[in-house]
Amino acid sequence: MTAWSDIWDTAGNSSAYGVAYGGDHFYAVGSVSYDAQGDMIICKYSLDGTLVWFKKYDIFSFERGVRVTYFNNKIFVSGWFEDGTGTKDGIVFCFDEDGNEIWHRTIISADYNDFAKDMVIYDNHLYVAIQRIATGLVFETKIIKFDLDGKYVSETSGPLNTIMDLDLVEDKIYAAGSADGAAGIAIYDRDLNFLGMYLFSSVGGYKVTDFFGIEAVKEGSDYFIYVAGFDEENVYETIVAKLTLDMETVWAIKIENCRGEGFEVHYGFPVVVGDTSKGTPALRNFYMVKISPEGEIMYEKIWGGDGRDYLYEVAFCRGYICVVGTSDSYTASYSGVVWCLKAEYTLQVELPYEKLKWLIFYKGFILPAGGGYGSGSATLPEADYAVVVDEKFEEEDTRWIFDKWSDGIEDSTREIRLFEDIKLKALYKKQYKITVESGYGTATGSGWYDEGATATVSVSPTQVQLGDNKIAVFKGWLKNGEFVSEESTLVVSVTEPATYTATWEIKTITVKTYTVSAVSPYGTISGIGVYGEGATATVSINPTVVDHGNGTRHVFEGWVKNGELISTDPSYSFEVTEDVHLKARWKTEYLVEVYSEYGTVSGGGWYEKGAKATISVSPTEVEAEEKTLVFKGWYLEGQLASKEASYSFTVDSPKSFTAEWTTKEIKETVEEYTIELISRYGETKGAGTYPEGTIVEISITPTTYEKDGTRYTFTGWYFQDGTLASKEPMFNIKVTKDEKIYAKWAIEYKVEVYSRYGTVSGAGWYRAGSKASISVSPTKVEKNGVQYVFEGWMDENGRMISTSPTYTFTVNRPTVLVAKWTTSETISLHFNFTTIIMVVAFTAAILVLLLIIILIKKKK
Repeated sequence: MTAWSDIWDTAGNSSAYGVAYGGDHFYAVGSVSYDAQGDMIICKYSLDGTLVWFKKYDIFSFERGVRVTYFNNKIFVSGWFEDGTGTKDGIVFCFDEDGNEIWHRTIISADYNDFAKDMVIYDNHLYVAIQRIATGLVFETKIIKFDLDGKYVSETSGPLNTIMDLDLVEDKIYAAGSADGAAGIAIYDRDLNFLGMYLFSSVGGYKVTDFFGIEAVKEGSDYFIYVAGFDEENVYETIVAKLTLDMETVWAIKIENCRGEGFEVHYGFPVVVGDTSKGTPALRNFYMVKISPEGEIMYEKIWGGDGRDYLYEVAFCRGYICVVGTSDSYTASYSGVVWCLKAEYTLQVELPYEKLKWLIFYKGFILPAGGGYGSGSATLPEADYAVVVDEKFEEEDTRWIFDKWSDGIEDSTREIRLFEDIKLKALYKKQYKITVESGYGTATGSGWYDEGATATVSVSPTQVQLGDNKIAVFKGWLKNGEFVSEESTLVVSVTEPATYTATWEIKTITVKTYTVSAVSPYGTISGIGVYGEGATATVSINPTVVDHGNGTRHVFEGWVKNGELISTDPSYSFEVTEDVHLKARWKTEYLVEVYSEYGTVSGGGWYEKGAKATISVSPTEVEAEEKTLVFKGWYLEGQLASKEASYSFTVDSPKSFTAEWTTKEIKETVEEYTIELISRYGETKGAGTYPEGTIVEISITPTTYEKDGTRYTFTGWYFQDGTLASKEPMFNIKVTKDEKIYAKWAIEYKVEVYSRYGTVSGAGWYRAGSKASISVSPTKVEKNGVQYVFEGWMDENGRMISTSPTYTFTVNRPTVLVAKWTTSETISLHFNFTTIIMVVAFTAAILVLLLIIILIKKKK
């Protein structure tokens, strides 16, 4: 499976952290460290493993490239640097395809370490995820938007505490990470306006703390979100889940003994890379797992040396899978590693004719990934494909009609999962065109016939009245111009295209003649033609029962002349005294089939269309295989037709009934099932083990939980598969199986607003990530001869954050805001001793109020 690999040969410890594909090359990014200093590394590889260039970048004391992406002949790298002050700051680079720097932008914040993480490019703009860490391990996040020339456009902060990955769904930005101890997904529009956030304490029954990867895929007309996260109980196990855009869980699985680091989707199949203790030797080995769109593990790949081997990221190019990481198994110290794996297989398609066409499509793609004429093959990446062959191909008087595939699939378009070499053989019916021509009478038998089938070629009548006492008399058949038979009806084997031409002789007659003719939709008629007056004609038809092989047949009823039934005999003789035209009358019958593995059935057979039929089985209770079976009902095409053992109905089509039987159960014990309730907050009631059929009341109290300006509000009960059980805190459920029911909570933060003067608004509880607007009015107040003017809003730390009386902000934590006022002269103001005392007292009151608020906040 390995195509090639590369071990970075550097003087210090090195690691490869990111990889991307673009311009028919792979680009790997990382860093090398020399004691307290280090350089960023970027390598460019061709698909065959040739190292095009290897470059180190020394701009600051230490640089680390973390992620890389490629767009429009440019390479974009995100990471962080340190300039010797001990503070780490984010950085974003843009290079050309030769590794020459075009521009770089630094992200520097006072009192924060900033790390540029993942990037996405949309509508000619670069979106960069920033992880911010303040003293005391305070985690915050933001996303910055640049144009592709490096110009700053806008940014947004929160509400996630950690941010690990970004992806696009149509025109929305999805960010994956965590918030308040739960895995989270935050959603923004392309202008970085916050649209909402979803928190997951569990997904599919597995508890998660952080999503490190998010990828969106389109299946048909629907979008789905794949996420990968850390198991809450063991970070060395990874949870992968498939979600709808409404964040309902489709499926979730746990990858045991896998510390996931990188996550991408390869042609609809999620891929996780990281490290594991599985394999030999078992310190830490490289690990990669590919998962199907249905949530099944397709395969695991474990490899490495005798040391510690880690993978951090993965990228794809058609059938190539490129992974990067670090290892001390191959060199004396840690070295960056790049492995390229080949993940492609060969599809062979066998067709019986060189002009028949076949095409293969990636599932959901419009343009074909391969194909050709006649038998052929294509080597393609492992994925799901649709294979299409011609339904019909016609060439002159020969054609091929698709029959089925050799493995029994009957549709000419089929789906395959190409994770091994596959051979497909399409089976066709080869058909030839038979043309039957005659200058007189009615010729039958023209049409398309399967190779080797039989065709009936005939003409009727064999004598045709022409007038002027002349008749045409059939003489024989020509096949492709050569005489073959004098018989008016031929049964021939079809081995090639052919044209049969009837030959005739024109004769003069001396007696008065009449024409006897007859028609029938079924069978073959004989005895028609031209007769002399007074002769005896015998018109016959054969066969008299025509079975069509599909449960339908037609039975001859008689001959009709001028609308009147004149004979029920298939051979009808009469004296010819006039021109006679006969029509054969047939009735339609349908077959009723009755099957049962037990008992005796009756009522099966042929019935005339519209007749009444009654089927039955007896007895309805039998002993078989040491158990008692009871009649369950009559089933028609898998659907219940009747529960009665004797069933009457109108026969309007062929019908095949099967009697179904079921075991007669005697319940000796009642099954018991367990109801398990899971909630981070509140007290649940209703959990326990109950007999089947019991109605259990489920409840939780309280429905809000408040602590330190943060509260959690109950939003509903959900089953393990993610479906809603009830939005109410109390509901009833009928016990039919073991159930795990989860309580979901929404996070809200308290906004407190204080002012000594005026009237304030906007205080209250807000959902995390929502917008709050506070205000004070009026902004000028006169009291005791002193005029007070609103100066701005201060936070709980005494910092001025806005001078506008109306302040709008994103709520991502508990917030306390205090209006600051200052004094100014009024017309009636006198600077006497009393005024000075009042001003001093007011200022002291403001300071006391701020001190009280801060003490109350810390006490909470």
